[in-house]
Amino acid sequence: MKIKIDHIAKIEGHAGFVGHIVKGNVTKAQVEIHEGARLIESLLVGRSYEDVPVITSRICGLCPVIHGITSIKALEKAFDITPTKETVILRELMLAGQIIQSQVLHIFFLNATDYFKNRDGLDLAREKPEFVKKVLQLRDFGNNVIKLIGGRSVHPLTPKVGGWHKIPNKNIINQIEIEGKKVLPYSKLLVDFILNLDIPDFQRKTEYIAHKPKEKNKYSSYYGKMNSSEGWVADEEKFRDEIKEQQFEGTVMKLARRNGKSYATDALARLHINRDNLNPMAKKALKSTGLKFPLYNPFYNMLAQTIEVIHYVEECRELVSKLENSNFKNINTDFEIKKGFGSALLEAPRGILYHSYDINDKGIVTQADVMTPTAQLLVNLNDDLKEYLPRIKKYNKKRRELEILKLIHSYDPCISCSTH
Repeated sequence: MKIKIDHIAKIEGHAGFVGHIVKGNVTKAQVEIHEGARLIESLLVGRSYEDVPVITSRICGLCPVIHGITSIKALEKAFDITPTKETVILRELMLAGQIIQSQVLHIFFLNATDYFKNRDGLDLAREKPEFVKKVLQLRDFGNNVIKLIGGRSVHPLTPKVGGWHKIPNKNIINQIEIEGKKVLPYSKLLVDFILNLDIPDFQRKTEYIAHKPKEKNKYSSYYGKMNSSEGWVADEEKFRDEIKEQQFEGTVMKLARRNGKSYATDALARLHINRDNLNPMAKKALKSTGLKFPLYNPFYNMLAQTIEVIHYVEECRELVSKLENSNFKNINTDFEIKKGFGSALLEAPRGILYHSYDINDKGIVTQADVMTPTAQLLVNLNDDLKEYLPRIKKYNKKRRELEILKLIHSYDPCISCSTH
């Protein structure tokens, strides 16, 4: 039996799926990439360090903030820059805003709609207009946090190495506080919405890897180490010693493994590593779901994302409170351009993002390395698909394809990022 889906809709980028079942055995189950290599890393070589955040934020239109800020963090390490406390908090606010807007978009329009007859967010909007209005206000809040600090929600303009091109003012911070208070009750609605879906009962044990904050009692943070559900702990600088990329035949992208095996890095992975440090309302919401950990069902990544939406709306208010006594003066850090190497990790909506750069004494990039979440999670997705196919082969063609798409969408792959 050959199963082929030429185009996977409701993901960022272009991809398909092909699966082969021979005499009851799955011989192939793979997401096929239908995009050419974009060669962003090569494009960076020979460019000034100042250009790097601007270019890398163009890797993805859905998550430009995380690419820009991760590149800035890596460059600051290369120049031995320690950003001010206010700068880090403002960057964390932007990252929280991006996770909110990205998770809401994925949950409601790209994944949850697979569980409804019409599979269309617009049809759902007509059926439940008040609910959808509140959901969209949640996403708008995430976008607005980014816009208020970064100048615009897509490809922000204000962040730079050492601080900011334009420093936010107190009015912006107050606005985030007011909007966050308004939409926080709406975030719980998504949890109830997902719990009422008929989520497939599928389990495949995998390793979960996430960024664990340096600070105690923090779910996510600008500083931290890599932690694995299998007990592996490493500094950010050691990430590439453990995670290896390989080029595979038939695809322009590299795929990552640890110890030759696939692993998960997504919202569900973050819950496995950091769930005890969720903010109060998010922790209460997680408890109300009755989920038990470890949880090896990838379909629940969507529910994990809803918990994160609650957490990060709460987190925005917490971060804003830390800026109440700041006058926003002298928050930029002076530095000298020098030869160096810097690497950085941060959590993107879809999982771990890694950037590293070699810089010469003129501030020119001589080497660049970017590893995106999708380059890591696709290996795990293909392994899940291979095990899931035998369970759904009895279904008719339409139902079988829908079940495959549900699983693919649960990972929220970004093909544009993967072919960077």
